[in-house]
Amino acid sequence: MWTRGYKGERYIVTIPVGADTADLIDSNGYAGFHYLCGKFGMISVGSN
Repeated sequence: MWTRGYKGERYIVTIPVGADTADLIDSNGYAGFHYLCGKFGMISVGSN
């Protein structure tokens, strides 16, 4: 689970157990917060 703030809101992204870590890297070799949100979804947990 990873929590990060974005535009005044805090979000959680949970990477499921057993996820292929090679699948987490985009075509540029990067696994950024927004990229992970796109793959696994995110949950808002309120404001900062």
